[in-house]
Amino acid sequence: MAKRKRKTKHLDGTNVKNRNSRKSKTQLSDLPMDILSSIISRLQINEAIRTSILSRHWNHVWCHHTNLNFVRSTMMPRDSNLYSSPAVKRRKQRVFIKRVDDVLLQHSGAGVEHISIHFDLDGSRTADVNRWITFVIGSKTKALSLRLLYHAPEYLLERELDDSIELYSFPFQLFDAGNGSHLKFLLLTSISVKVPANFEGFTKLKKLYLCDLRIADEDLQHLLSKCSLLEFLSVTYCKTIIGLRVSHPASHLEQLEVSSCSSLREIELNNDLTILEYRGHPISFISNGNPCLTNIFIKLSQADTSIKHLFTELPGTLPPPNAPTSGFGGLERDISSTRHPQFVSLRSLILEMDIFAPPRTKPDVLDVAYLLQAAPFIERLEFHMFVRYGHKPYRREHANDNELRSLSPHPHPHLKAVRITGFFGHKDQLELAFYILANSPKLESMVIDPTVVILNPRDEALYLPDDCVFLDGYKIATGFLRDTDERHVVEVVSICPSTNILMSLRKRLLLSHRLTK
Repeated sequence: MAKRKRKTKHLDGTNVKNRNSRKSKTQLSDLPMDILSSIISRLQINEAIRTSILSRHWNHVWCHHTNLNFVRSTMMPRDSNLYSSPAVKRRKQRVFIKRVDDVLLQHSGAGVEHISIHFDLDGSRTADVNRWITFVIGSKTKALSLRLLYHAPEYLLERELDDSIELYSFPFQLFDAGNGSHLKFLLLTSISVKVPANFEGFTKLKKLYLCDLRIADEDLQHLLSKCSLLEFLSVTYCKTIIGLRVSHPASHLEQLEVSSCSSLREIELNNDLTILEYRGHPISFISNGNPCLTNIFIKLSQADTSIKHLFTELPGTLPPPNAPTSGFGGLERDISSTRHPQFVSLRSLILEMDIFAPPRTKPDVLDVAYLLQAAPFIERLEFHMFVRYGHKPYRREHANDNELRSLSPHPHPHLKAVRITGFFGHKDQLELAFYILANSPKLESMVIDPTVVILNPRDEALYLPDDCVFLDGYKIATGFLRDTDERHVVEVVSICPSTNILMSLRKRLLLSHRLTK
């Protein structure tokens, strides 16, 4: 009888054969460097550097990290104090700069996708930041985020312009036609921008974010003209801009976002634009043709003037002398308009209005109908408003309110869904709702909600309306709109007693907290 071969076992009890077979399997460190760099780039740079202690092979793997995020949490994780004395601030800046320099000095400089620098650095650190920009150029980085001040958005909104602050100036002179062709994404925050005349542009830039910049109109226009492939532009908290023009003939801009630019007066639109988002005070939007806009979002803060000039080619509220008018069951309104609709591609409109004016000068809500007339193929409308002062619900028996105004018929055959919030039952709100119902034969849903959905939490203690305001809106929407709706498309959001009690309690708590501070 043949003897069985005894299986040699290791000290840990495992078979030597199995042990050797396991050793033959590919280990993580055996993977190609491009795969290892892809894996390690999912870690933050400070965590990736720690992998160098694993073995001699891992000693330099982190040097191929493709996403270099130089922020306080990665460079100075133990420092949680954002605000310090000038002396401590300078010391922290020196520590941050040294650590960034150390990382970039050891990095391979190849395959970098994104570099983000977010730290409180002013113009006195220009040489250091320029050294990092030189690395960006040499490594052919595709995305650069440069945030050089620590400020919350609320601070940026309220901060006054201060020319005495020395801001870092972006070094456009370091870029030429060759090395400027690698950037596809650029974010600049809290810096100074002066574009030289011989700047040859970022020829492959697709997305550009500009926030809290000290920049003149002509520099912004020159910069945009040198970004011929730009598809997305965001401009926020830039208080020195008066006019924004994105209508360059070679422009491919498709999406524009503008927010909180306090000096801005007008925006000239590009005809290729498809998405427009604007937040701020009322301004003028100028177009020389028919933009391809499909979605518009506009939030007007502290609106205290008429919105009839929001789009300059739209007709106004009041008729000029000898202009033709129409009665159509109510007070006469101007119907003179020889212009063709502007936004033939528009399908969705979201409009927010914080109406911050007494009744005699506040914007006329019925003017929103003219925006609809400029978009003949619109399918969805959301209108969120908050009327802060002069609550005066419509009463048929009031002498000044005995007739509801109406516009001449203007069909909106594609409008299917409408949502109106902040409906307090004011006369112009009711007139707009009647206009939409009368001119939208394919309307499937109109939701009327008396509650306010756009109230800033910081203002709730002072401006949260009383319960009677919501109840007035509910009663008027129910009595005039829902009960007379023969198509059954109107839905009025009810205001239950528990909701009123919670609103009252919340207002009292917020107000008492504000008074005790």
